[in-house]
Amino acid sequence: MVDELQAGAYVTPSVRLVQPLAQGGMGRVWLAQHLVLDTTVVVKLMAKEVSSVAGASERFAREAAIAAQVKSPHVVQVFDSGITEDGTPYIVMELLEGRDLGVYLDEHGRMAPRDVGVVVSQLAKALAKAHRVGVIHRDLKPDNVFLVDVEGADEPFVKLLDFGTAKDEVRAPRTTATGQLVGTPFYMSPEQILGEPVDARSDIWALGVLAYEALTGRRPYEGATVGAITLAIHSGTPKITEAAPELPTALDEWFARACARSAEDRFASVRAAGDSFVRALAGIPPSDEIDSQAAVSSSLGMPSVRTTDPPPSMGSLRPSAHTTITLSSTLARRGEGFRSMTWVAVAVGIVTLAAMIMLLTHDGARRAASAPPEASVAAVTAPATATATTTATAAETATATASAAATAAPSASASASASGSAASARPVARASATSAPRAPAATVAPLPTFPVPTASEAPMPDFVPRPEPTSEPTPSPLPAPSEEPAAP
Repeated sequence: MVDELQAGAYVTPSVRLVQPLAQGGMGRVWLAQHLVLDTTVVVKLMAKEVSSVAGASERFAREAAIAAQVKSPHVVQVFDSGITEDGTPYIVMELLEGRDLGVYLDEHGRMAPRDVGVVVSQLAKALAKAHRVGVIHRDLKPDNVFLVDVEGADEPFVKLLDFGTAKDEVRAPRTTATGQLVGTPFYMSPEQILGEPVDARSDIWALGVLAYEALTGRRPYEGATVGAITLAIHSGTPKITEAAPELPTALDEWFARACARSAEDRFASVRAAGDSFVRALAGIPPSDEIDSQAAVSSSLGMPSVRTTDPPPSMGSLRPSAHTTITLSSTLARRGEGFRSMTWVAVAVGIVTLAAMIMLLTHDGARRAASAPPEASVAAVTAPATATATTTATAAETATATASAAATAAPSASASASASGSAASARPVARASATSAPRAPAATVAPLPTFPVPTASEAPMPDFVPRPEPTSEPTPSPLPAPSEEPAAP
């Protein structure tokens, strides 16, 4: 099976093996070429002795399926999985350039606290995605945390590896028998060591042990056997500051909560544990509830500003002194500026309302003064002549109407006497005036013109009402009718 595969062999028609990369208890890892994607990939092949173990092949296949379920940039990407023609299970994954955290700690002993904060935060995001779809990793350790080399980046980028021992609570909730140990004892929770059912809080325990080792360069619980490790766990909780006195004491409280022997005393979620670790690096204990972004800013030397604004981009993590002062003063004046704008808006609204009321009152009084009292008034505005005609509109003002009425009254009286009787002419004039259309009082647009009755048809008005004079003259849209002497 695996031993029979050599460089140049085809795992699938599109995947050709190039060279071996590593070998472990589960099998070998090969560098391969994906001919369809035209890229270099990694192929994980199960070992022959492992494939004969009952359930091993199913567990190997489930690793690929579980990894594909967790959609996170911090989880290794799986391209394909299956069984070769000779019966060897395989998984095709993305090629990662860099090294795992275990190798890094072997070379450097420990990691800078700032980088540990980045690693723990990204691992918490990956595990949170896994827990959301019902996946418990159960084997979180430095060897399964890969530090990807990213060109131009000044911080590590984490990829979580190896879901071979993961538990899928949704799709395969009972794949491990009670009492069976799964995982690496140094990072296993007390309930996991005892073979009891585990949940997401076991991953929180492992995250705490990993953070302790990355900060101090040594594991918190040591032992030559599983029993010795269990005894060390129940002997007490070590403090991070005992191994690294320069670190904040808030990390001791964080570790005591993340690795509490009772699962109920740990953090409620792995995301909460990751956020709390970043705050603890800034010297803030987990019991204090503050904005996590402020803690990140403080740990990186930035001003801590508690606002609802989005966090700054990585390119602006070190602002200049001028930028910091401007940001602080702007935030301090924000509330006062909002109150001033509110009072200005209220004042403008009151003034606008008062102006509208005054305008409507003045316009109503002007229209009431300019409206004709009776239709018969229009009849007496015509000059007393049999051949003269004129046009009148509803928009004539009260001043022009009164002036024309005063001029036309004597002529109309003379014409009515010459006709015989003013009383006999009045009904005809009223009928003619009534038939003429009147303009609506609510509009100021001019109405169509209509002929005015002649002097022989105009009645003799008993009384011509004069409108009350206004404080200021109202201009007429049309010139006043000319006053020409009546024809003899």
